[in-house]
Amino acid sequence: MDQNSPNSPEAAPKKRVGMPAFELGIAGLALSAIVIITVWGVFTRFVLNDPAPWIEEASLALFIWFSMLGASALMKDDEHVRIDFLIKKFPPSVRFVLDQIVRNLIIIASLGFMAYWGFKLIPMSTFRLTPTLQIPYSYIHSAVAISSVLMIIHCIFNIYNAISEKK
Repeated sequence: MDQNSPNSPEAAPKKRVGMPAFELGIAGLALSAIVIITVWGVFTRFVLNDPAPWIEEASLALFIWFSMLGASALMKDDEHVRIDFLIKKFPPSVRFVLDQIVRNLIIIASLGFMAYWGFKLIPMSTFRLTPTLQIPYSYIHSAVAISSVLMIIHCIFNIYNAISEKK
């Protein structure tokens, strides 16, 4: 394996700066909060014998934000899982077009669909409140719309970078 390959064990880890660092920072805070809330929930249920009713609701909302922001940060470095056994059958020039251009355009179209309907859902869920915490569902649903837009931005940069490196 080439030492310059991002998958090689000798490759230095990439330092995340800018938007992906912010996304991972917020996702990390959400994950930390999930752990703390879950531990508190176990403590109140089994030690105090008085379970906190808001634990599941808060954990679920934080998990949605954690998942979506984490997915967006991974999109920046093109680290999402993919099945590429068919693409590897093509010659390198066709493989480049399929893997870097067509794949990212399909992802952008899918994310555009998610962002469109995510933003349409936000106003409809503004006045619907979660049962226990009484926070608007729009705060939770906005994770899909916002993260989809961030992932679209990362895909556009991935296409640009792939074409720039190819030249």
